[in-house]
Amino acid sequence: MIPFQQKQILRNVRFSIFAHTNAYFSSKPIKISQPLQSENANKKSNQNGVIYDVKTTVTRLKENVEMISDIQNLSKNGLTERLEMPMELVRRLSTLTKQRSHSQLEDLNLNYIRDGENARKFPRDTHETPVGWTTSQVAQIPAYSYGPSETLAYLAYEIDASYATIYNVFRQLRNKDQHFRPTSMIDFGSGPGTASWAAREFFDESIQKHQIVETSQAMTDAAQVVMEGFNGFSIRRSLDELRSEVLLNIKYDFIVLNYVLSEITTDFERVKIMSVLWELLSEDGYLVIVDRGSPWGSHQVRSARQFILDSVNSTADFSVQVVAPCPHNEQCPARKGTWCHFVQRSPVVIRPRDGTARRWHNQKGSKFSYAVMKRSPGLCKSETEDSPSKASLARMIRAPLLAKRNVILDLCTPQGIIERRTVTKGTSMREVYRAARKAHWGAEWPNDANTYREEDKS
Repeated sequence: MIPFQQKQILRNVRFSIFAHTNAYFSSKPIKISQPLQSENANKKSNQNGVIYDVKTTVTRLKENVEMISDIQNLSKNGLTERLEMPMELVRRLSTLTKQRSHSQLEDLNLNYIRDGENARKFPRDTHETPVGWTTSQVAQIPAYSYGPSETLAYLAYEIDASYATIYNVFRQLRNKDQHFRPTSMIDFGSGPGTASWAAREFFDESIQKHQIVETSQAMTDAAQVVMEGFNGFSIRRSLDELRSEVLLNIKYDFIVLNYVLSEITTDFERVKIMSVLWELLSEDGYLVIVDRGSPWGSHQVRSARQFILDSVNSTADFSVQVVAPCPHNEQCPARKGTWCHFVQRSPVVIRPRDGTARRWHNQKGSKFSYAVMKRSPGLCKSETEDSPSKASLARMIRAPLLAKRNVILDLCTPQGIIERRTVTKGTSMREVYRAARKAHWGAEWPNDANTYREEDKS
């Protein structure tokens, strides 16, 4: 039997859990009508000699409240939120799409995007291909060019999903490095400047030089309308123009490839592009790669990631850190039959000529793959050595699997392996268990399960 005084202490401790948790999440002051401890009962022991230290217990409770809040925030990454383009961007697009009627735009969408004969064709068995590029100049996919019709179809129906995915990736970068303020940016394969507009939402005050690289004349014409008024706006038409900047030792803080690598026809061209762009990246600059969430698109993103990591050797004067989504710098652990991708909700376009919110109705899921890498000066350090707090986080590579009293999470861990973790209702904190059930595909999660397990009450 537990003595009455110890029962009183345990009741007060339970009440403190409820009080501190509600006060933390509601952000409202709360008055505790009864003391958390008494002067005579600060430390009591039972017959077995176990000491009940109420002050230590309350301190631990406060730490648990903060830890639970962190886990709840980590488990949400905005991928389930429908992201819409800014109204100013929608108005600029409408000035371009109003050249055609709604029925004409719908015909363009059917003929150049949805039609199997004219649409882009990508290999479907790439998930069986090992990660990495070769130096082969043999075309792997047929060339696809953006003429006036293809460009209008993209502006009318595809740009919304592209903007939503790149915006969320930039938000992940901002969460990782809130002090990043780039002054110059390259939007490679920019199209009409989709990534540049998303970057403007986060870094508008700092970016003084916007440079886009686009080979399509129709896309560059659209970009001049869409990006009018951007600081230091300039256009490059080929990779050769960027090579001259490498010779002049010109550097850029922020380089983005948005849905580009999967449309390049050969591995040889991809190697040349990544080599030049990496040389143009400044110290403490970020390279962002976003592409389709198909096996083909994911293969190109992971191969680009591995190409950059392989460029680091013992004599290199720089290091590479994979910031997102991977919590490690090891080779991608996804094996045959799987590929790394995520899903972002974006609006469905029903009125492509409309320059208001009437352009959209309902929402859809857009699959994408991405990688964010940082170039840092000095020798390469392990992520654990550089930042223990970051190394303690894993990434959910699939949506949580819900079962009775259990949540199954597939995690990519800082050790460079894929691990299946089970969060059980009986052994995990109640709030953590609930956060696991509501977690988002692609969110982060504590790598050490012991941080959120209930302590043994026996």
